[in-house]
Amino acid sequence: MIARRTLLARTAGTITAAGLAGAGAGPAAAASRSGTAGQVDEDFVAFVTMAADRRAAEVLTGYGAQLAEVRDLGRARAAARGLRTLTSVYVHDASRYHQDGALLGPLEELADALAEAQYDDGLWDQGAVHSPPDTAFSVVDLNLAFGLLERDGRPATGRLRATVERMLRSAGPGLAHGGVHTANHRWLVCAALARVHHRWPDASYARRIEAWLAEGIDQLAGGEYSERSPTYSAVVTNPALLTLARHYDRADLYARVRDNLVASLYVTEPNGEVESVHSRRQDQAALRYLPEFWLQYRELAIRYGDGRFWSSMDFPHRPKEWRGLRTDVTVREMTDGGWELDFEVRDSAVPLALELCFRRGGELTGRGLEPVAGTPTSSSAVRRRTRWARTGSSSVRATARAASSPRSWTPASATPGSGARSRRTASAS
Repeated sequence: MIARRTLLARTAGTITAAGLAGAGAGPAAAASRSGTAGQVDEDFVAFVTMAADRRAAEVLTGYGAQLAEVRDLGRARAAARGLRTLTSVYVHDASRYHQDGALLGPLEELADALAEAQYDDGLWDQGAVHSPPDTAFSVVDLNLAFGLLERDGRPATGRLRATVERMLRSAGPGLAHGGVHTANHRWLVCAALARVHHRWPDASYARRIEAWLAEGIDQLAGGEYSERSPTYSAVVTNPALLTLARHYDRADLYARVRDNLVASLYVTEPNGEVESVHSRRQDQAALRYLPEFWLQYRELAIRYGDGRFWSSMDFPHRPKEWRGLRTDVTVREMTDGGWELDFEVRDSAVPLALELCFRRGGELTGRGLEPVAGTPTSSSAVRRRTRWARTGSSSVRATARAASSPRSWTPASATPGSGARSRRTASAS
């Protein structure tokens, strides 16, 4: 199961602003609207609020490091995310930080540092100099913060709102004319431009969005995007396409996100880990978890009524079915030049098959071996009339004589079979 600390850490960064600041609705309603019109999921609101408050406390303790990063290195993303987080709890009436004047100082410090580090072309650095896609990450955060502050409309945040608005207006032209580094950056920049264009329309923003959308979404037939990365699906491409669907009148993009979320269900482990080994990006060896997709599953569960999406939202409480077995394959060299193979299976709760492959030119003999029809180089040892109990145990022995070293033999792992009887299969090919 996912540790509570992991769950909170992975959801707070996205839920605090994106969940609490839905378009066209109050903070609580936007985060918690369920499938029934007017119904509010109070448990979800409480969960979001708790996660946001916890993250805000971390920002207040450590925002000095964010200030140093933007002032000394010109890197804006951490400071912009901190500003968004503090804004979320400041305007949310269920937060313990609601209208807390102690937040205004840090908020203005972060905004001023960001404004000072912004280049004349409206861009920021983030490892890459004058980087449109890295700037787009910060623009998304700042736009969400600005929307919350504008809707809240308190005089105390007037100066802060003016600073954030100035940064957003300045960033638009740089995003519209700059380039990108990766496939997902196109959709990130489009989403940032769509947000700015929605507030302050500009024909150049629309032209850039249309040009990249005209290239087509880089989605594979199975629903994954071309980078096959759960990280960039969850934190870049899916949120970007949802933004374009909402703010740029591209409702067709909801289906793209739905297809990706369906694909993700098939690569999610019982503990909530989303498989990343097939990724083409740097997260190939990293652990990613389902909570990073939760807001997307929630939104599209409401939109499409897909029970699988609601189930993924409630992943920690889903019923689990575990099946296990232990397989030992022992290879011994015999005095006559052959090799003795022992297979022992213990604690099996399911039918199974064992498969082994050999180089051509050898011979496999043993009690119960039978040729496989239509495959002259294959034999099988099928254990019939035996039902396996949960603690069942059995073994098979065969002898192989091969012309080559046994190091070329590759026993495969046991795989579940079907039917009531157990099967073990040794194949020579």
